[in-house]
Amino acid sequence: MPVKIFAVLIPLLCFAHASSSKIPLVIGGVFDIKTRPGQENSASMIPIVRMAIEHVNSCPDILANYELQMEVKDVKCRDSDAIHAFTEFIREKKKKIMLIGPACSKSAEPIAKTAPFYNLVHVSMASANPALSCGKIFPTFIRTIPPEHFQNRGRVAIVKHFKWERVAILREKLDTFEGLSNDLVARLKKAGVTVASYDTFSNDAELQIERLQQKDMRIIFGIFSEQSARKVICTAYNKGFYGPKIVWILMAGGYRNEWWDYKDVNCTKEQICLTLGNYLSTEALMIGKDNEQTIAMKTTQELSDEYRGELAKSPYKEPSRHAAFAYDAVWTIALTLNQSIAALKQQNETRNMSLEDFDYTNIAMRKAFMKIARGISFQGMSGLVQFYKNSDRLSLLNIDQRQDDGMKRIGTYDMKQKILIVEKRQTAKWEEKKVPVCTIREIRIPRYLSKEVVFTMDSLCTLGILFSVGLFLFNFKFRNVRYIRMSSPNLNNIIILGCVLIYVSGILFGIDGEVASGKDHERVCQASAWTASFGFTMAFRRSVF
Repeated sequence: MPVKIFAVLIPLLCFAHASSSKIPLVIGGVFDIKTRPGQENSASMIPIVRMAIEHVNSCPDILANYELQMEVKDVKCRDSDAIHAFTEFIREKKKKIMLIGPACSKSAEPIAKTAPFYNLVHVSMASANPALSCGKIFPTFIRTIPPEHFQNRGRVAIVKHFKWERVAILREKLDTFEGLSNDLVARLKKAGVTVASYDTFSNDAELQIERLQQKDMRIIFGIFSEQSARKVICTAYNKGFYGPKIVWILMAGGYRNEWWDYKDVNCTKEQICLTLGNYLSTEALMIGKDNEQTIAMKTTQELSDEYRGELAKSPYKEPSRHAAFAYDAVWTIALTLNQSIAALKQQNETRNMSLEDFDYTNIAMRKAFMKIARGISFQGMSGLVQFYKNSDRLSLLNIDQRQDDGMKRIGTYDMKQKILIVEKRQTAKWEEKKVPVCTIREIRIPRYLSKEVVFTMDSLCTLGILFSVGLFLFNFKFRNVRYIRMSSPNLNNIIILGCVLIYVSGILFGIDGEVASGKDHERVCQASAWTASFGFTMAFRRSVF
């Protein structure tokens, strides 16, 4: 019996020795676990973050003498809970060398704003709010998801590609969408695109949909959450605001697959799909190519399969769309810390410091971490991970279109190269077999008077003038004859002159833009109007009196 116990204890002791031989580096994990319906939930990212930590710890070339660990707190997509979780991290005995998460921008902002005061680098995987790009307010914030305002470049490129010059923006009244929509407006105006309608809504978008109808808006950017998207589209259906002439462009980065098939509105799936039509969707590249080798020496497909296996063992069954960003966030932290080991030895302020010496007052270490993090470049699960100014990531923007009850990739926008790559195999499809126009186009086609009609009328007017001249001569020659004199020959002459002017105006009216153009045509028009007026006054008024 003692032998058996000894045999069992040997591997346990070896395992304990292996674990204790490495210095723990604790990451503070903040996730949105218990959230309300419609809010961003990042609970299903926890398994892939832990999976990435295991991969880092098993890699002999990364943090060889250290072991990454993570402590998780739920921030519930609420700023108050975010501050509470952050405060608890600071008070705890184990120091957190960095923070990871959350996905919800509402809970990420207060943490990112407070972290610099404790010299903590904060890495997020799904907070795409443009406001977080402000380096002065969030100097220690990094994210592996491209910010929404970088994605706006691709959205403007779509509008230019389809030659739309007049668009509308309908935004949900949330702080997280305000910066995004303002940036989109500025970029559209800079590109020469008119934003003819800009509306916001809180709960009900009925009035806003009516205004879109009144303004005859056809290309609409929808900036709202998934749950609000169903409400807006259902309202549009009830108002009859749908058809092949209307195109919705939705920012569906946080939407679930087939998000329209959820029964939380008073519309059927078929009605919502009818209203959506061939809508366009834009979202950052969520995951790299299946056969692409990553820094973990595994392909993207292998990592995805492993993630699904980890999900099956966890209480969170639905995979996260941002899982690849979460995986790459861990590697961003690991590579930053790994490169910092040598970098700290090269600086006078940190020459005698190691990673385990980090505390919340160490500004020098924080600066070293941020400098290294901004220069990180590796092949991650979500593609090539590189950072731009203010620690924002540049990536690809996928452009999808709803075709045959499913989403099809019709193009990709390269944020770094600033070019739109249109898919050759899968092109955009429209109900009327042509790209919808953004407004009713006015096409002016010049139409001229028939030469035969002009010749006939000019001939008749000329005969009228000759006849009038003949009457004038007759009236003048026989003015002393008693009957002529009694008929007031002078008044008759005025009537004759008025008739001549009317005939002349008839000839002038026959001179159109084909004969005279520009200012000459304007003069002819004015002359014809004046001769007709004087002629009618002289002929008609005198005949009355």
